[in-house]
Amino acid sequence: MGKPSPNGYTFKGTRTLNVLGVIIADSMRVALSNNWADYVFADDYKLKPLEDLAKYIKTNKHLPDVPSSDEVARDGIELGAMNAKLLAKNRRAAFVYIATTG
Repeated sequence: MGKPSPNGYTFKGTRTLNVLGVIIADSMRVALSNNWADYVFADDYKLKPLEDLAKYIKTNKHLPDVPSSDEVARDGIELGAMNAKLLAKNRRAAFVYIATTG
């Protein structure tokens, strides 16, 4: 089903479904293959100083640990891992907000 290399992207690994086009679903479950973002609640977890974060973003034009648009265009994303990364970013933002607002 689908094309082996749609739009120049080469799929990696073994796949059982390749859709070139739109998928509509009322529900989707993604099995997580990496760690969930609870590690940001560990007592020894260190937040990156805001100055370092700002410098990283200015230099790299994307958040740390999140792929750039070029990387996503080249490699795609793994939904479970990306959701975990975005959740970690959200939790870090909450920590910073709490720390700066009291």
